[in-house]
Amino acid sequence: MKQLITFFIILFLSGCNRNEPVSDLFRWDKQNAQADSLTVALEWAFIERDSYACISGLIARLDSATKSKYNRESADVLFWKARLQNREHHTAEAKKLLSEALARCDSSSRPYAFSRIKYLNSIISRISKGRLHSALKEYEQFYRSTGDPFMTATASVDLGHIMREVGDRKRGLAYYLYADSLYEALGVDTYHLKTSLNNASIFAEAGDSARSRSLLRNLIDNPKAKADRDFYINVLIDNWKICGDTTALLSAWRLTNERGLNLIDSHTTALEMCSYLLWKGKLSEAEKLCLETIKKFTPNYPLTIKALAYKLLADIYESKGETARALTNCKIHSQLQDSLLKVHSAIEIGNIESRGEIARSEAEMESRHQIERLWTWIFVMALLMGALLVAFILMRKVQASRLSIARYHLDLEKERRSLVSSALVMEEKDNVLQSVLSDIHKMESEGKLKPEETRHLEQNVKMHLSGRQDWDHFRELFDKVHPMFHKHLKADYPELTEGDLRLATYIKVGMQGKQIARMLMLQPDTIRKNRQKLRRHLRLESEESLEDFLRTIDS
Repeated sequence: MKQLITFFIILFLSGCNRNEPVSDLFRWDKQNAQADSLTVALEWAFIERDSYACISGLIARLDSATKSKYNRESADVLFWKARLQNREHHTAEAKKLLSEALARCDSSSRPYAFSRIKYLNSIISRISKGRLHSALKEYEQFYRSTGDPFMTATASVDLGHIMREVGDRKRGLAYYLYADSLYEALGVDTYHLKTSLNNASIFAEAGDSARSRSLLRNLIDNPKAKADRDFYINVLIDNWKICGDTTALLSAWRLTNERGLNLIDSHTTALEMCSYLLWKGKLSEAEKLCLETIKKFTPNYPLTIKALAYKLLADIYESKGETARALTNCKIHSQLQDSLLKVHSAIEIGNIESRGEIARSEAEMESRHQIERLWTWIFVMALLMGALLVAFILMRKVQASRLSIARYHLDLEKERRSLVSSALVMEEKDNVLQSVLSDIHKMESEGKLKPEETRHLEQNVKMHLSGRQDWDHFRELFDKVHPMFHKHLKADYPELTEGDLRLATYIKVGMQGKQIARMLMLQPDTIRKNRQKLRRHLRLESEESLEDFLRTIDS
């Protein structure tokens, strides 16, 4: 999830001014600042049930903001028009608009817009509850995956409706509660209130009157609930039915009269009022209201409301002692009940089939998810095995490299020891030859050797003291151990002489001044002077160690 952007744009739109943030609550693809603001305004207009004129004006402005070069309405505009037509119960026109919108929307480049169009098309199409449930589950998972809690909640509400219709109240309630938690967290109060009313009804049906009454008490005092008159009438009626609140019924009846008796909900309120008047013994008022309500019925009117009306009328006449009229209305009620029984039987059969279809689709979906999880595990295991194989190969290479480096260091150490050994042998040989020279001079002073013999012997001995040939052999061994030492010194300090390089070499291998003096057949004082000259050529400060400096030279 990571990633949420909120920016504020003030919308001043004719007839429906509302200051709402263009937030991350809705996931429509960004087009331009004006179109994005209008899209958010339309979402809120539907949530708050703004007027037809207001929403039409917003759609017209969106059409102007998104007009294509072909001067055709965009898929988004067609979607909003279809949604408005569906709200006004013009289903055929809404389906026509959605079909055109789907043809103009590219699912690959605009998957979210395509999903919203398909979603609305699924809701208004007359498909089985099982197929609709399967489609809605797919949409819910898509919206979850895209981090869209608003549409996730909307899909959950519609799934709750389906499960409630097929008789699975428990799962219906679970969907409602989940959606309600999302709406509450998002601050979409209108939808939060509506899901709360659904939850109160289901709790009442399940026998949990305490939770149902608690929700209804919160709703009846809520200013937002009162602002939506149609919704608030339902809240009041449920308070009467579930809590027995006569004040709520009377308030509902007053609001209904203000709106007129031309809606199913209004007729339901009227019949509840008839029941109340009958209970209070106001038979004439109850009879008049019941008859007025029945006159409004049409042939296609819901049988449940018709049956309730004639049952109430029969009870009213029975209470008035008008047996004949009571019997006539009882017969009508009985006929309606028979018809209702057949309808309910057909509905129950359909619900059983729908529950089976839903169970099968969920099993298939779970099977697909299991297969997807299996392939995911296979992929992960393959990656893991590949990673292990690569790690093994790299480890073998590292081990081989370490062995190679170890061999190199062993060979280097061997060469270094050979170098030091060679230097020591040269030093020892020179020490012996120097001792021989001393003996020759002593024998000459004692008269044991003639001067000519002394010069001849001295010449022969000096020929074997460390000279150019020994130095070349030593240099060859040294370069094997420190191949870049002389090259770096010459490159960085071109003023160094061959004598400087030779002295630096002996110091590098750790030879002391006296040893170097014997090797070069010089006096120790001369070696000290040569060291000072080498330090000047290397531009060393007085506190810097010559040995440490030469040790740092790359070898």
